[in-house]
Order: sequence, then C-alpha cells, then structure tokens
Amino acid sequence: MLKRLFKRAFIQRLAAWLLARYLWLCYRTTRFDIVGAEHAARLRRSGRPYIVALWHEHLALMGFFWRRPMGGQVEISGRPPLVLVSQHRDGALIGRVLGNLGMGAIAGSSSRGGSAALKAMVEAIERGHCIGITPDGPRGPRRQAEPGVVALAAMAQVPVLAVAVVVRRHKRLRSWDRMRLPLPFTRGAFAAAAPVTVAREADEAARAAALEQIAAAMNAASAAAEAGAGIPPETDADAGAGARPEPAP
Repeated sequence: MLKRLFKRAFIQRLAAWLLARYLWLCYRTTRFDIVGAEHAARLRRSGRPYIVALWHEHLALMGFFWRRPMGGQVEISGRPPLVLVSQHRDGALIGRVLGNLGMGAIAGSSSRGGSAALKAMVEAIERGHCIGITPDGPRGPRRQAEPGVVALAAMAQVPVLAVAVVVRRHKRLRSWDRMRLPLPFTRGAFAAAAPVTVAREADEAARAAALEQIAAAMNAASAAAEAGAGIPPETDADAGAGARPEPAP
C-alpha cells in the first residue's frame, strides 16, 4: 500500500518538498569549511559552463555547491545548473528535490556514451548550463567511474571539476553508494580538486587516462572534505555502519 501511495504525483511532490526543506535546515545550521575554492573560482571567472563531478554518495548536499563561496552564483549567465539523474522513480524524486533547490535535472545514464541524455547535456552546456554528474551512478559499483563523464567533457569541450561535500554528523545509509544523510547543527566541508580537461580528438587510451584522473580527483576531493569536516579516514566498517557519532574533538 505504501508503494502505491508513493506513486501518486502529489505524494512525490510533498516528499520532495519536505526533503528539500530538511536539506536547507542542514545547510543553514552547518558551519562549512571550503577546500580548493581557487579551482572553482577560476572556472567561475571564465563565465563559461563546466562539469561538476562527484561520487553518488555526496549527492545529498550537491545542490548547495553553487551557493557556497566555492561556487559563487547558482547560475552561469542566467542558466540554472542541471544534474543528470536516473530514469527510475528514485531519479524522479531526486529531480523534484533539485527543483526545490533551484536546479534542474536531465534523465538518463552517464554510462551510455551515445545516449539521448549525453546529447541533451551537450546541448544544455552549449546554452550556458553547468552540468552535475555522478560518474558511479545511478547503480554503482561505488566509486567506480563510468566513461560517460569523459565523453561529455570531450564533446562539449568544457573542464571537469571534481568536488565533494560532507558533514561531520551524519547517518550512513545501507545503500549501494553508502550515502551519508546529513544531520543538522554540525560542521562540514566542501572540497574541489584541480579541473581536468579532455581533448576532443583524444583516443581510447587518452580517454581512459582522463577517466582515471577524474576518479583520482574525486577521491582526493572526498578525502579533503572529510579532513576539513573532522571525519577520520573511512574504513569498511564505517562505510557499512548506520548512524555515525560525532567524533571526539
């Protein structure tokens, strides 16, 4: 019965609104440190769109990246950022939440280089939108980047900025990505690594190397964000745990 109820559009809209309000609460009551702000600032000053890449586990607070000093304005040239989400019901919910946070969504898969979603993202970039993408989504494996992000960067000829956002107090979900659900009234950190570019004419070997570079940048951003938030390095036990307590000061 609960599943049937959740299929109703009104319930989905209400759930998305409530979740967005909760994320706003977490954002407003968290003191964030910013790591690597110079990387995003350089891209922002260019006035051109770019791709934001992050692991799926950091998706909860991604919508606030553009609202921090790291990201600056929510919009580039008056165009709101767009995020690639799955075509599954979960993706639709994420899209509604993003809408409540001032962003948009493109439905599709990052792993299909010739997909309609890839074409839609390239066209969106050409219109001036920044694009957010989780290269290990929508189903994993966790922290294994699929090549769609490289195909997009090569086709659109825009840089890829690897970012991460974590908060010290959180609940670790038992999902495939081990997502951290933020809790309010804590400290956190946004982090970014140096942008990665991909040549349009890059061959298979060069694209594989670029994918490894992007994955390494996302791992580096994740480690920097965890350190900035005061979270000890992750262990397998931590990743599989439920609620994570506040670390000792």
